Amino acid sequence: MRKRYAYVLGIIFIILIITYLGLKTAANTWLRNAFGPQLYAQMNEFFNNPVDLPDEYFQNRTAEPAALEAGKNIDALYEKYQISQFDLNPFESIRENKPLTDEEKQKLNRDLQNAKPFLDALLPFSARPDYEMGAWALYENGVLPNFQTMQISAKCLLLRAHASAEAGRWREAFENALAVHRLSKRHPASYLITHLVAIAMQNMASHAVMTYAPSCADADALQTALSEMNRLDQDINLSMLEKGLIIDFIVELSRFQQEDPSIDLTPGRKGRYYFRQYMDHILSKQVDGSLYDNSPPAWMIKLARSLGFRRQVDQLFYGISTPNIQNAVVREKTAVSKYHIAQITLASRLYEIKTGNPPARLADLAPDYLNRRPVDPFADHETGSDYRFQPARKIFYGLGPDGADNQSQILYDPSNGTMSAGDIFSERQ
Repeated sequence: MRKRYAYVLGIIFIILIITYLGLKTAANTWLRNAFGPQLYAQMNEFFNNPVDLPDEYFQNRTAEPAALEAGKNIDALYEKYQISQFDLNPFESIRENKPLTDEEKQKLNRDLQNAKPFLDALLPFSARPDYEMGAWALYENGVLPNFQTMQISAKCLLLRAHASAEAGRWREAFENALAVHRLSKRHPASYLITHLVAIAMQNMASHAVMTYAPSCADADALQTALSEMNRLDQDINLSMLEKGLIIDFIVELSRFQQEDPSIDLTPGRKGRYYFRQYMDHILSKQVDGSLYDNSPPAWMIKLARSLGFRRQVDQLFYGISTPNIQNAVVREKTAVSKYHIAQITLASRLYEIKTGNPPARLADLAPDYLNRRPVDPFADHETGSDYRFQPARKIFYGLGPDGADNQSQILYDPSNGTMSAGDIFSERQ
């Protein structure tokens, strides 16, 4: 009888093992099919290889104390002059090339006059060597900035830039627009949302520079603006977001470590080591509900991980986050391209004033005007990485995210889709 029971139990045990292994194989096959071979390979590369980031990324960090102190003064001025109440409707009209009515212009001038002490203080603050986005407009927890405050401030500066350009005060126009570029400076080890807000600010500032440069006849103002853009290029065009998701997890873990010292952030470990700790921590805080929209309840995730499916569950949640990173990388490259086109537009106008003729190739501009030859982030670097020149329209342009050359006949518009057709160029050249 005992032998029979032992035999039956053995059979049941073997069936359970086979079922368990079959479920794991099925889970791995589902993940591979759900995310596709390329994303699945990237996922495995992250989980199975050491994370290659500088050691400082693994440490909880804040902006320099002096910058934080200066940021508090900026925050106080923001509140004192009620900048949050600034009427930003003219900003959208200007972006859409709609003329302002006389009444709107008068209202804008009154608002700008009221905001003048705040905007005047923003200019030297943005130019501080120790400035970064984490130095001001911080929430009470001191972790993330109030991005709404930053974007309102940036739009106010750009409205003042527009008013200056309308009055022919080109130096002031460029100074205010480029202050927005400086305000987008952030540490590479910042949250993904910080990078995305910075990119949005860069796009607004680049658009302003592209708009003003073709109409400007002040060579000194153009030279000053171009020198500043040359200087800022590598400071704000970080090209970091291909590692953005990994950085996000590490930055978040460094914050978690403040409340849970058991979290180990020793540099150089495999990705799954950090991500496992990340999942452990957020699940320990999640009593019920879901971690993400449309994801299983937290209790189900905990159960699956406890039953030996930890790697598959962790890969699932890593994969859910990855498509957002892919879109972010495209947005980052688009911002770099727009920045370079703004640089080239400034350099082209300056070249034309000095020589009497517009440039016909990048070699006319680099290195005499551009301190380095800009590289189109969407170009095929094997066949050519230069920004292109359209001789009929006499403009320089960059490829859009789809990599197709539309001869600057279609302007890339991300509202049509991240990977929609179109090139990147200035409509005002």
